[in-house]
Amino acid sequence: MDELVNKFSGFKTVILSVHNTTTKPQQNFGITDGMDKIISRLVTKTNLVVVVFGNTYCLNKLPSISNAKASVISYEDTYLPQFITAQIIFGGMSVTGKLPVTANHEFTRGFSSTADSVQIRLEYVPTRMINLNDSLLNRVDSIVNDAINKRAMPGC
Repeated sequence: MDELVNKFSGFKTVILSVHNTTTKPQQNFGITDGMDKIISRLVTKTNLVVVVFGNTYCLNKLPSISNAKASVISYEDTYLPQFITAQIIFGGMSVTGKLPVTANHEFTRGFSSTADSVQIRLEYVPTRMINLNDSLLNRVDSIVNDAINKRAMPGC
């Protein structure tokens, strides 16, 4: 964990996403102690944006998330919420949702914030503007998509 925290402490902003959660409270909604520990360490070293792809009650198991620069709850760990969340973080879409339930004393039913209020907008530029070769990136995409389809790296 120290190595990971040190590696990311040099970055201006770090986006940490939480995946593979469950809806089962008896399993802590799939949240481990290590998840909150890494959040609590990273919030002291960088501007941390935490995205939870799962149940709202996961927030109750991640108390350190309230110290992050921004947090997003995306309810499901599927393609569409991931796509929309990326757009929100990059400033391409606004946030209009409100929490449907109370997760803890900080994240109560009706809680909402906007991406503008936390100023996390990142810049998107075409690859040609940063001298990246599109044909090379297409090859990388092809390799990664093939591996994902074969379930060789589902978290990629």
